[in-house]
Amino acid sequence: MDTPLISIIVPVYNTKNYVEAAVRSVLAQTCADWELLLVDDGSSDGSGKLCDVLAAEDGRIRVFHQENGGVSSARNLALSQAKGRYLCFLDSDDRLAPAFLETLLAMRREAGDVPVCCGFVIERKGSSEAPARPMPAKKVPLDDFLFEALIGRLGLPVCCVTWLMPADTARENRFDESLGYGEDSLFAMQMLLHYDNVWYDPVPLYHYLTDRAGNTVTERSLKKSESRYRSLEKTLELCMGRLPKTEQVLTKHLVECASEAARAAKAEGNPEKYKQYRRHCLAWWKQLQRCPDISSRDKIRLLGYGVAPLLSEKVMLRIYGKV
Repeated sequence: MDTPLISIIVPVYNTKNYVEAAVRSVLAQTCADWELLLVDDGSSDGSGKLCDVLAAEDGRIRVFHQENGGVSSARNLALSQAKGRYLCFLDSDDRLAPAFLETLLAMRREAGDVPVCCGFVIERKGSSEAPARPMPAKKVPLDDFLFEALIGRLGLPVCCVTWLMPADTARENRFDESLGYGEDSLFAMQMLLHYDNVWYDPVPLYHYLTDRAGNTVTERSLKKSESRYRSLEKTLELCMGRLPKTEQVLTKHLVECASEAARAAKAEGNPEKYKQYRRHCLAWWKQLQRCPDISSRDKIRLLGYGVAPLLSEKVMLRIYGKV
């Protein structure tokens, strides 16, 4: 195969009922200049064999099999094998709109030498919504984009699947295999920090399925909270002295995540971890007081997360229906 324009990386683990739809969404792309890298991460449900069958249909599909090492390990293997000029990521239980690649390439031509990002569709229980909201301009400073996204005003998570990335830049980084959660956000941040600006258009092109059995989005556990906390710490360390507004909102998230970890520790009967993360929460809250772009209302609200994590959860659920 000639060198493809785009490499699409898909880690696969026990998603036999979904991976074919993901692959078909790539085969249906209006842009045909791509390669698809499927990495079977030690699946036990026949997903790996199905990947081989799908690859036999089209020479642009390459399959790799490895013992189970986690999603980061699978993506890292594909990064080392990708041949494209650009990279994008697809989860094996999600789908791409037919114009995903063509639209992101058009955005790239207009944007110049910066990463480009689209919006997404959330599909659940027979319904769908496209929550991503626009910014005043499409080409924006990285610090402004990250602040708006992380503070929640864009309705867009900072993760790797909605981006078209220059492959050379992406390959300079690797997914952190010590993290079970938050690894995609950390990778996206590592890649984005090579640039001063990004191009963002909320056109919904990535279809995200939330209802499948085994989806971890709604999972609540100490293990998940601790992994997210470590990811946030590492992300803040990367941004220190470079992205002042982003540093502030990451500090806010560390308060929230430490409180979440404390609640999970309490629920799992781990008093030492409860005390540890409550202390972390209060320590980050003190740092938050020096953040001028975080509202006084948020600062007051987040004090309750550290002082009384369990009570604050009940109050937030009663008032807003979520924490």
